[in-house]
Amino acid sequence: MTQDLAPQGSRGFPDRAADPTAQVIVVGLDGSSASWDAFCWAAGQATRARGSLIAVYVTSAVAPVPVPGDFAYAEQAAQEVAAELKAEAEQRAAEAGVQLTFVRELGDTVRALIRVARSANADLLVVLSDVDGLYTKDPSKNGELAVYLFAALVVAQFAVESLYFVVLELVTGGRSIGKAAVGLRVCLDGGRPVTASATVMRNLLRIVDVLPVYYLTGLTSIIVSRDGKRLGDHAAGTIVVRLDRPPAAPPLPVIEDDDPDFRFERAHITALGPDERALLRQTLRRAETVDAAVVWRATEALRQRMAYREIRPEEALRFLQALLRQVERS
Repeated sequence: MTQDLAPQGSRGFPDRAADPTAQVIVVGLDGSSASWDAFCWAAGQATRARGSLIAVYVTSAVAPVPVPGDFAYAEQAAQEVAAELKAEAEQRAAEAGVQLTFVRELGDTVRALIRVARSANADLLVVLSDVDGLYTKDPSKNGELAVYLFAALVVAQFAVESLYFVVLELVTGGRSIGKAAVGLRVCLDGGRPVTASATVMRNLLRIVDVLPVYYLTGLTSIIVSRDGKRLGDHAAGTIVVRLDRPPAAPPLPVIEDDDPDFRFERAHITALGPDERALLRQTLRRAETVDAAVVWRATEALRQRMAYREIRPEEALRFLQALLRQVERS
């Protein structure tokens, strides 16, 4: 069914009282392919909603000019275009099975479309030009496109951030640029290098750590956790550690003379493996900075390993120095 309306605010819009639930959709139509795309979309929407469609053709208001016949010619041309648009709109509306009202309006296109939408108490106004536009009488729907764009930006930002952390932590051994600057590194709980699956897991869960705002969930987890872990680290079995650089160990003491109180057989020296020799050197390097009990425990461990005779605690340092001199000779 098609209804015709004359320009500028004539009556004849679909009766909303007959079916308040039926949608009334207004669509701008100027004959361009873009406007026909909008018309077809609006027709489909009206069909799905069991509503009706108002197609609006807007022409500029042409003031009469002194030259006889010019205004009449312009008006006749506009009427012919309107008739062609109306005929094709009727055909497409019939194919879609939707009630169509064709309206011709004069004046500014945007204002005319909004005026018709308000007069018809329309639910939706669809305009398709170079950039899609959407107006509805429901304020909650006016920002729908903005909401979608914002959601897309949030998803894109999260994807880029996650990819940044995952790639850098794998390439640099657990250090992003920020972590490297402050001396931090991500590793597995056992101290081994972080794996691809672990870094993907810990970074994907950032979306949970940021909730509800400003990383509140992640900060709470860090404060409560014994190891200062956020949820992503708990799930991935990772931990962020500080790469402290301990001061260099002091040099080994220079021992020039043999100590006659300690004699070592070849069997004594060969009984010392790499670990025992490292213990000997480290103990002597730090003998002046650690407790005497520490030196004595290291001495006893080495003596028992060598099956050497018993010595007194006050002889521990001299024993280690004599042993080091003999080890370096062998």
